[in-house]
Amino acid sequence: MPKIIPGQRGPKGNWYINQRTQNGFIHANQHLLRLNRKDGGSRPAISVELGKHSQYCHYVEVWPLTRDIA
Repeated sequence: MPKIIPGQRGPKGNWYINQRTQNGFIHANQHLLRLNRKDGGSRPAISVELGKHSQYCHYVEVWPLTRDIA
């Protein structure tokens, strides 16, 4: 009988291991805030920008200082 050995599926990924060194910005989108107030919507009005990427969200926690809600 042949001996079965569990396979290795290549090297593990090494992206997103280092801490981010780019400046981050927290931006409150006034247009979306007004639209939410006007029609009662729930669009995410806060965007966190790191480099070229933006992440939209409803609240931001800046550890250990505060929690911002829009």
